[in-house]
Amino acid sequence: MRGNSFGNIITPRRFLFAMPALFLIVCSPPDFLGKSMPGLIMENASMLPVSSNSATQSSTDPRYRIGSGDVVEILFRIDENDTLNEYALNIGDRILVEFHGHPEYSKQVTIIPPGMITLFPIGEIKIKGLSSRIASRVIEKKFSEIINDPLVIVTAVECNQQIKEFIRAIATSTNAQSKSIKIAPDGSVSFPFLPQINVLGFTVHQLQDSLQVLYKGLFQTLSISISLMEAYNNVVYVCGEVSQPSVYPLIIPTTVSQMVIRAGVTLKTANLAAITVISHNSQYQQERCTIDMESFLSSGNYGVDKLLKQYDVIFIPSKKIVDVNRWIDLYINQLIPRFFGVSAGYSLK
Repeated sequence: MRGNSFGNIITPRRFLFAMPALFLIVCSPPDFLGKSMPGLIMENASMLPVSSNSATQSSTDPRYRIGSGDVVEILFRIDENDTLNEYALNIGDRILVEFHGHPEYSKQVTIIPPGMITLFPIGEIKIKGLSSRIASRVIEKKFSEIINDPLVIVTAVECNQQIKEFIRAIATSTNAQSKSIKIAPDGSVSFPFLPQINVLGFTVHQLQDSLQVLYKGLFQTLSISISLMEAYNNVVYVCGEVSQPSVYPLIIPTTVSQMVIRAGVTLKTANLAAITVISHNSQYQQERCTIDMESFLSSGNYGVDKLLKQYDVIFIPSKKIVDVNRWIDLYINQLIPRFFGVSAGYSLK
């Protein structure tokens, strides 16, 4: 702390002058803050958390990390562009096999498990996973045993049958192409036709990209999109010299000073010049900064305040705690969600 203690700086007389500023911080809407801190608000404008009592809103922040209790919706659709581009024949597809000059062998057939068609008199031929062009060459090679230089053309009459069956299997009364799924307490979730996976700490975009790869391995022309329907993990942790240490939801854009006041800061014992905020970056590495709320209250300089984001930890130290780093390593690490890969090292920003 600088020369004087907080008690000497904020005298009863000065505290009365500071009360209007405190009232504006706590009670004013985001528009008021936006006029004073336009850069800070614009940088974090996408941080619009979901109210826990809403079942229809979704978080617009691409940095939001999925957690237990959240509900995601997966939408399935057939990618017509892939269908037109070297479509891989699959089980359930119906094809027309035409033999030029030998119509007696021409036939419409359905591909059956494990990916075979039957053509007289050759018998079973495996064509699953082949394009129509490659399937034509395979059939020509088989029939070259009984026909000189056969010319075969394979045409997909009904394709994507397996995907259509898949979509029918997950149909709901409201939407036949989507499914809402709740994340289990341990972060696991089961998506249709896939093994159980753990999605704790994924962003929506990361989850969508991962699932797209898995589903493409099953159905070439199936595309998916993920939406966050209910989000319950947009929270921050407040501990230290406050009357109500707890986990607090971020309902609206909130600054450190607003959250500290909400948690009931203990003015007599709190070292407001050394409030510590622990955050994480996109690589899950911890970053720590110090907020001098004492200076903020004295000068009214909003620039020293900071907008909070998901899973931030606010620690208000006591005036008696000298080694803040040691206290954080001993206690605050227990609060950080496990998928951040917590270590004792911090990047001081």
